[in-house]
Amino acid sequence: MWTDADRRYLKARLDNIERMIVKMTAAVLIEEDLQMAKIQDVVDKVNAQTTVIEGVTSLLDSLAQQVKDAGTDPAKLQEVVDNIQANTDKLANAVARDTAANDEIHADGM
Repeated sequence: MWTDADRRYLKARLDNIERMIVKMTAAVLIEEDLQMAKIQDVVDKVNAQTTVIEGVTSLLDSLAQQVKDAGTDPAKLQEVVDNIQANTDKLANAVARDTAANDEIHADGM
């Protein structure tokens, strides 16, 4: 037979267990949110990288076609060389800009 004291003791213990479960559930949900944000960040970076790779691939294909189209004509070949230099400058500037931006992000502790 359960006494009132036994019932109060069991209720207090169950209340403590319930509070612990609520706290643990909250901690798991917070961790889940953090992990999902990290996963989304990786997905976003992979997508951005894929876009860059596709752009560079398209650029290289275009340059290859320009070289073929220029044949042995010195003026056309010079135009291709000029295009290559212009594209090289654009890529170098983009890399420098993105590197500086990433340095700023990492300097902030992220």
